[in-house]
Amino acid sequence: MPLSVDSLLEAARAKAGYDRFGDDWFLEPLDLLVKSLESEARLSDTGRQMTERRLTALLVDRLRLRRLQSDNPEILDTDVRVAAVICGLPRTGSTLLHRLLAASPQLTSTLSWECSYPLPFPGESPEAEIRKEKAKKMMEMFLSLSPDFADIHTVVWDGPEEDVLLLDRTFTSMGYDSFYWVPTYGIWLRSFDQSKAYDELREWLQVLQWQDRRREGRKWVLKSPHHLMAAETILDEFDDCKVVMTHRSPTSAVPSYASMVQATMSQYSDQVDPKQIGPYWSDRFAETLSRFTEVRAPFRPLRRRAVRGDRYAAGRNRSAGHGRSRPGRRRRRPSGLPRLLRGQPRGTARIAQLQRGGLRSVDRTDRDRLRLLHGGVPVILEDEVVVITGVGAGLGAKLARRAVDEGAKVVMAARSGGVTEQIQRETGGAAVAVACDVRKEDDCARVIETAVDRFGKVTGLVNSAYAHPGFDDLLDTPDKSLRRAIDVILHGSLQMTRLCGAADEVGRRRIGRERRDDGHTEAAERSGRLRSGQGGDELRHPVPCARARRAQHPRQPGDHGLARRTGRPALPADDSGAEGHLRAGRLRRHRLAQPAGSDTHRRRLRGCHPHAAVGLLERGHRSDSRRQRRGVHAGMSATSDKYRVIQWATGTVGIHAVPAIAAHPDLELTGLWVHSDSKVGRDAGEICGVGPLGIAATNDAEALLATGPDCICYTANSDFRPGEVIRDLVGFLEAGINVVNTSFVPLLYPRAAGPGTHERLSEACLRGAASVYTSGIDPGFGNAGLAVSALALCKEVRTVRMMEIVNYATWDNPFTMFDIMGFGKPDESSSLLLAPGSTAMAWGPVVELVANALDVELDRIEESHEVILADADFEIASGPIAAGTISGMRFEIMGMIDNEPRIVVEHVTRLRDVDAPDWPQGAGYRVLIDGDPCIKLDLELSSHVGDHNYAGCLATAMHVINAIPAVCDAEPGVLTFLDLPVYSARHLFV
Repeated sequence: MPLSVDSLLEAARAKAGYDRFGDDWFLEPLDLLVKSLESEARLSDTGRQMTERRLTALLVDRLRLRRLQSDNPEILDTDVRVAAVICGLPRTGSTLLHRLLAASPQLTSTLSWECSYPLPFPGESPEAEIRKEKAKKMMEMFLSLSPDFADIHTVVWDGPEEDVLLLDRTFTSMGYDSFYWVPTYGIWLRSFDQSKAYDELREWLQVLQWQDRRREGRKWVLKSPHHLMAAETILDEFDDCKVVMTHRSPTSAVPSYASMVQATMSQYSDQVDPKQIGPYWSDRFAETLSRFTEVRAPFRPLRRRAVRGDRYAAGRNRSAGHGRSRPGRRRRRPSGLPRLLRGQPRGTARIAQLQRGGLRSVDRTDRDRLRLLHGGVPVILEDEVVVITGVGAGLGAKLARRAVDEGAKVVMAARSGGVTEQIQRETGGAAVAVACDVRKEDDCARVIETAVDRFGKVTGLVNSAYAHPGFDDLLDTPDKSLRRAIDVILHGSLQMTRLCGAADEVGRRRIGRERRDDGHTEAAERSGRLRSGQGGDELRHPVPCARARRAQHPRQPGDHGLARRTGRPALPADDSGAEGHLRAGRLRRHRLAQPAGSDTHRRRLRGCHPHAAVGLLERGHRSDSRRQRRGVHAGMSATSDKYRVIQWATGTVGIHAVPAIAAHPDLELTGLWVHSDSKVGRDAGEICGVGPLGIAATNDAEALLATGPDCICYTANSDFRPGEVIRDLVGFLEAGINVVNTSFVPLLYPRAAGPGTHERLSEACLRGAASVYTSGIDPGFGNAGLAVSALALCKEVRTVRMMEIVNYATWDNPFTMFDIMGFGKPDESSSLLLAPGSTAMAWGPVVELVANALDVELDRIEESHEVILADADFEIASGPIAAGTISGMRFEIMGMIDNEPRIVVEHVTRLRDVDAPDWPQGAGYRVLIDGDPCIKLDLELSSHVGDHNYAGCLATAMHVINAIPAVCDAEPGVLTFLDLPVYSARHLFV
């Protein structure tokens, strides 16, 4: 249904229970925004629903504001004073500066949760616990839909946030053309008088200050790039404020911001064109900077002040005694506005030059862009990986920034990390900082190792390291300083050049894992070696793949974890060669100097990928990781038939996994991580309700990882922490530990789990030569597993429907039942599960996995749902259900082909069997295949010690636990049900 202003206003009035909007000036920007959304934004169905809900909520806030002001007229008398307005271009460090200034006890700022929910809820305490919790959940939901956004822009639910989010409620905010492709609205906004919008911004600040008495006497720090386009209005609205402008080269800021815009637009539209976004924002910022210069021109210029790394800030001080009068205030422009930019705004000419030179898009994969003009000669550094030493200050720092601007990936070496870490943050990962003294070979080796691990190669070196802070010192003490400078420059140059050349050879000649002709699986051989000339030292990674480790160095009694992890026998504590140790869950790499021509020097580096941690195999040794011995699986050591497994968390699934792993004949439970402090130190068996297992629970992740497990069974809750789940998995994989996972269910088919998710996991797998596999019962075997297996019986397939029909009344999990699913809530708008996009995010990957198995391409995925309300009060295991609240729900996730639902996941969830008799009936999982032949499969779970919900949680754990041997023996990578060989309950028959 098309968006319309009338329908939005009507919905807002009905929801707010109030109909007085006050001054209707906002209808003009709202009307233009809605028309632009309909004609230009190319909204997806989910994006349309989310947008309608968002605009309605903002209108409701306007109504609630007017009612609150009417009930509490003293709000309008609240004295709001603004100390500073930060208005630099986006991606210029303004967020960091804002949070730094807001930390002052004399200042205050808008907080993220306040911008989302600025008005108190009925019956809420002064601490606003309800709003904070809702804001936290909303932030986590947003990050689950856009998992890459946190890597682009740091977001926190309870920290300082841009006040432009309050301006969203005036519908005159640059937030709209940042979230949607609405160029007509954006162009109109640049010429619109925003005086009334900033009047309302003051009113919102009054409300926030009125609610929190601790803000009395404190001045506000405002921040948003939006303020650049309204500088004159800001100066009139807020007396005695200072204007602060952060700076970064627009050639870096514009592409960076356009990248962020693309990520946010992708939530609302599946037709986002980066080649439109780049020119739009470069034009817009050029115009904005020009207009800002015009506002600045009448005021006395001040000197720019450098603030580390070409950051500029200055302040505007209004004359004392010029109070603000309302209404009928007059414009005053006392001297003091800084001359932030001289003549043409800094960056405007550069943007225009870039446009003339061909920069019309920000998509870095397009080789026709990102070129800078130097005397008319285009310079393109795309696909180049450059090592730059001496990036402590001055020339080295400038070179690093310039190289990134021109498209290169940069590894910065410096003795101190202040400037390099700042550049690393600014460039979003295109520049990597490494602490290095170029006189030390180990440090140089670590720099090159980092470049190869991170970017796969080294194609250039700029050595700008020197030994002292300035040339004056060199001239004053020529002998000593000169010798020191020559030592640093020559030694560093020669060492780094030699290592770079060897690393480039590795990058150009790298190969993947290979399978030998005789059928034995070998760790892939890295064809290039990092070595010096005719016999220098090798740079070596000490961590072989898990399967190669077991074959090379069988675990002996008394072996400690390090020996198994590194693939080397344990050495005495006083042996000088035993340099390896594990910190922060990551294996440090080491160089062991060996004379040229020695046996060690002749060993070849073996691994799975140039990014993978690899191990040393003795020359001529062949890893027989596929041998089949009686009672021993492939990949097990010659002396132990068990895989070492750590269980991660003891929730509704983990509590079943612990005893299952301990009892499994092929597995050895070697550790248990728990979240709750109350469980730390307790026996794992005691926590899970079985007899003692001799494993004490801990929350010390570093200590657990240091034990060198083969696999982690990860079952931690993910409802509001999908980003943390991904970070956990990446950390385990990079440390060379395989993972089986039931958490964050979209990972069942990671290619459909959100932009960048599959790539992050794949890269981590290759770095650590490890594998990750996600499954369970639903999503998992109950839908995708059954369907894919049954499809092998078909000659042709028309439709596939995968169903769960389950009574959840006995499932004791109040958080998921009430806070996530929304049972016991008055309407479906209170259900996070039924929010637009949620079911598609969770079960869409099931649909896409089955489509992949069928080798068909979906046009899109749609979702629908319906709920029923309880006709009386009753109790379930998780708590009470009141009459008139949700007691059942049915939803579908439909893979559409030619506008027909062809691959469908359906859930029918009741709390009482008698409810919704017209809905499908059953008690478990059902697969319906319309084809030739037609197939109907019913899977019903039960247990001798519990009901179907107990059995479902146990089955979820066992489907990944029984996969551990296959996962540990698989090629490194992100695995799905389609990738593993058939696995079953081997050795579990009783």
